[in-house]
Amino acid sequence: MADDTKKYLVKIGDECGASIGDINKVLQSCNEIRSFDGDKKSNVYNKYKSEQEVVITLLNNTKEVRNIIDEIKDSNIIVYTGNVVDDTHIEGYSHIEITKSIKWREDNKTVNKDEKTFDFLKYIIQILSDICNVGLMQGYEANNREKIGKKTDKREDNEEESKDEVTKLQRNKYIICDYGDADTGKSNTLREVIKLLNRSIHITYRNITNLSDGDEYAQFTVNSSVKVSVCTQGDPRSDHSKKLVESINAGMDVIVCAARDDRNGAMNEKTVNQVYEPENTTLPQGSAQYIKIWYRNFFIAQGDPGRGNRALEDIMCSTSAKGIVELIEHLMGVRIL
Repeated sequence: MADDTKKYLVKIGDECGASIGDINKVLQSCNEIRSFDGDKKSNVYNKYKSEQEVVITLLNNTKEVRNIIDEIKDSNIIVYTGNVVDDTHIEGYSHIEITKSIKWREDNKTVNKDEKTFDFLKYIIQILSDICNVGLMQGYEANNREKIGKKTDKREDNEEESKDEVTKLQRNKYIICDYGDADTGKSNTLREVIKLLNRSIHITYRNITNLSDGDEYAQFTVNSSVKVSVCTQGDPRSDHSKKLVESINAGMDVIVCAARDDRNGAMNEKTVNQVYEPENTTLPQGSAQYIKIWYRNFFIAQGDPGRGNRALEDIMCSTSAKGIVELIEHLMGVRIL
């Protein structure tokens, strides 16, 4: 039972979206609560009493509160909206204020919560339950069961649809191509991708081959299921196209490669087209099933004062590489990092 020496005025801000009518419905659904004086003063207030003799009054019309103060002073809790009731109107009551940001003010102590999807009505009922030691949440659940059921069904449907979409993604094969102008960090970014994959505890197979000019070609298997290849070459004169075909022939689920664009930022047809149809080769059957994803790593343009800053360029390459690996994780539903 509520402490007889402790009474509460609970103010609910209009912006909360939880009306006195909503709270009335909840209390009327509570097994432990019965109403009285409601018919007599229903236009001004509704009064409820619990089995433990705790009296809760909901003010429907605060404009007439001055005329009914004596009638509601037996209440352990008075709930209202607006700004009519204050300390000068009803003495002996501690104030609890609930606003849109959910501000609980009692004895000058404030707790703030700010959640866009917060259930204000549920929070209000929980506060009333706590301060009057009455199980009002049962009424809240009973009053909202049908609504909650519909929300739950919709959420479950959305979750199933989301799972289906994720499964569809994982059935696909992908070519992720990091493209850009010469000397903008493409190969260095892909070397970082190889390092991240090679260090991962989730890699169950790894094979890294050194190519000319410091380039690398690597094949990995993630969790004994997803096959990923990475080739750092992107120059049109390199073995770029051969490694693409090798990756496709090996049945890679994800192929990560590089390609050079022209000086105006447009895709260089000769290099980029190798991603679709490698020169002087015949693509294996089924290669058209690969979805092509184009990616630009972070870089500093020619003439910029930051150009040549090795520490900055290393940070950009490692960050870009992490983005590629995280994309693979999401596309294939695996853990790498």
